[in-house]
Amino acid sequence: MKRTVVLSATVIVVLLLAAPSYADVLLTGADWQMNETSGQMLDSSGNNNNGDPTDVRQRGSRYVFNGSTSYVLVPDSDSLDPQGKNITLRAGVKVTDTPMDDDSYDIVRKGLSGSPGGDYKMEIKRAADPTVGKLHCLFKGDEGTVDKVARRDIVDGNRHTLECIKTSTS
Repeated sequence: MKRTVVLSATVIVVLLLAAPSYADVLLTGADWQMNETSGQMLDSSGNNNNGDPTDVRQRGSRYVFNGSTSYVLVPDSDSLDPQGKNITLRAGVKVTDTPMDDDSYDIVRKGLSGSPGGDYKMEIKRAADPTVGKLHCLFKGDEGTVDKVARRDIVDGNRHTLECIKTSTS
């Protein structure tokens, strides 16, 4: 099943995204307004973390993701590494209340397990029951890993504000 994702233009950041039906995403340390018409998503934080959209449409001041092949890829940068930094991933999502056809849907992801500088992700993780999905936050670096899954089901057709927060010391 295809899921459409719409991102509105406020302070928004997406590294990789493929999943729910609506999302506003904020990543501390980078600033993507997602209001460009040039085809590239520009970082206004001064860190030059510009992103290249794939299969992403614009509808007014929103980016529209189709939920299967749409994403924005931002090249790796030390300014996005989690080591010793405060990082907040915040997303407003609305996921249709139909069974999840995959084990998880990435909202924001930086790197993979073993990536230099560490990795992190915010995703919607499917429970044993495919009609139940929960927020999953993961931050991994040289000092260890924090891996948390929320208790509440968010695959219910309602809008939810999700947060994954890491401080420089925890």
